[in-house]
Amino acid sequence: MNQVGIVGAGKGGAALLECMLQTPGIVIIGIADPNPTSPGIQLAKAHNIFTTADFRDLAAVPGRKTLIDATGVPAVAQALSELASDTLTIVPPEVAQLLWTIVD
Repeated sequence: MNQVGIVGAGKGGAALLECMLQTPGIVIIGIADPNPTSPGIQLAKAHNIFTTADFRDLAAVPGRKTLIDATGVPAVAQALSELASDTLTIVPPEVAQLLWTIVD
């Protein structure tokens, strides 16, 4: 089981979420964005996926997981990198941008 969360629910995060919804083997643990009207938050709510304003809530989900930084915000990237551990893999924004380009 691949637990994945998305940090950033703008256009890029929403595109990644849309792709993941159609990908077998991925368990979406949630999406985080402080803007409750962002496209990714709305899409997640429509699919009964956990949403939060604080990405630390996603990091706190038990088990091995990957968080994708789709924010492009350096301070968020730094904070996420500090949370990385044996059970938490962080996909940096540069890789998230590449993924977004592929799925968009």
